[in-house]
Amino acid sequence: MPTEHELYIQERKQQWLIDRQKGLGATDVAAIVGEKAFRSPIDVWFEKTGQAKPMKDNIVLRRGRYLEPLVVEWFAEQTGFQVTHNTDYTMHWHPTIPFLYATLDADVVESGQLGVLECKTAAGEGSKKWYGGIPDIYKLQVQSQMMCSSRDFGYIAWMIDDIPGYAKIEKDM
Repeated sequence: MPTEHELYIQERKQQWLIDRQKGLGATDVAAIVGEKAFRSPIDVWFEKTGQAKPMKDNIVLRRGRYLEPLVVEWFAEQTGFQVTHNTDYTMHWHPTIPFLYATLDADVVESGQLGVLECKTAAGEGSKKWYGGIPDIYKLQVQSQMMCSSRDFGYIAWMIDDIPGYAKIEKDM
């Protein structure tokens, strides 16, 4: 039997899935500008107009969900920063662009300032896009998150082929 908190989170997730249809999220932005390898601008249009087939859960998506808390914890331990993992599906809507939003993986406090933390995981074939450094699609995602949450910096933390790392991303928009 689910706890009251688990039921609350399930309700929040269902509402989040509905609210995602009302705008463009930070992960959609990279697809729209043609930077997302597994989604195109037309895919985003189909999703937002309710014409796309629901995405099926798979091992890659599950690995990301299972490892995200570990990456958040590892980042906090490595940096000593205060980090809060966002598990309640809070959406940050851009203050002047009403259709743009972001759902942050975590909040990070550095020197008293609030920033964003985006976590990524990949293994095998999926890790190849990381060979040249942080893929631009993820930098763009963090830039969008900073815009929507009115924050001046962010971090990307990752676990790629079981090798962790992180990098700071300064606001550039």
